[in-house]
Amino acid sequence: MAWKFNRSSPLIAKGSNIIDNLGVIPRKATKAIRFVNKDTGELFTTNDLAIKKQKRNKALIGCQETYIRLLKSKSITIMLIVASVEKYRTVGEFMKELKKKLWRSKIETFGYFWQRDIGELVFKRHYHIMVAVTRIDADTFRALMKNKRTKNYKVVLCNYLNGFKDYLKGKEIYAPLNHRSYGKSQQYRKPLNALYKEVDVSQNTSDKH
Repeated sequence: MAWKFNRSSPLIAKGSNIIDNLGVIPRKATKAIRFVNKDTGELFTTNDLAIKKQKRNKALIGCQETYIRLLKSKSITIMLIVASVEKYRTVGEFMKELKKKLWRSKIETFGYFWQRDIGELVFKRHYHIMVAVTRIDADTFRALMKNKRTKNYKVVLCNYLNGFKDYLKGKEIYAPLNHRSYGKSQQYRKPLNALYKEVDVSQNTSDKH
């Protein structure tokens, strides 16, 4: 079906929307948005918040679908990180620091997804960051964490990617005015050895046919 924008209408009276400069209030829908099917004339109405959640979840699912098989086959490691917004103004700032730390241990970063959240116990305002890296064994991970001096972020290794994806999908949208609520790396890359395996499987399948 081919849908196109038809019209939008405000859901909140002009001037009544609360300005959230800290990103601690869940975003609310502000506009109803209607689309029309170009082939059938059918109308479909949604809102700006639902569209934003849909785009966020599409980026999240893209990360999950790229890495879930590689995680199961133990070709990569997924690090789940909670980082304090009070310490890191942007995720880019945090990732730059993390990549340097990992690179010193010859660990490559393949891709990541992040989104903002509000907590009650640790890091009131924080980022959830899911990072795919070179396969890390338990000893290497313990050594990395032993040298972790900062208390501004926490790291665990992911064993069940679907569960964490579903957890993030259910979250509300948080972001200060003119700031992003979620984001991802430019690409979701894969390790070269995994790409070679995919090429081999593809060639073997085509040869059988």
